[in-house]
Amino acid sequence: MIRPANPPTGAVSVRYYFLASEADSLIHAVGCGTCTTIADAYQAGVMQYSSPVAVEEDSVLRNDSSGTFHFLSPHRDLSIIPYDKDTMPNTP
Repeated sequence: MIRPANPPTGAVSVRYYFLASEADSLIHAVGCGTCTTIADAYQAGVMQYSSPVAVEEDSVLRNDSSGTFHFLSPHRDLSIIPYDKDTMPNTP
């Protein structure tokens, strides 16, 4: 959940740093029979939720009923870039 001190007046960029081991854990995740996963980190996207009801923006999906969801796809709106000493698995 991101809450800026000053609301942006235009488009913004956000960087999420993660290790290849964390991406690998997501790729091999189990425990949700109805969930799908990704084949590699370059297929990951980000879901943005915005609501006029502030208490809904709390990282809990089950109470997100008044706002809108926007999926940022990995190929159009999102870039996955290996960082520092870590190497991403299955690089394209």
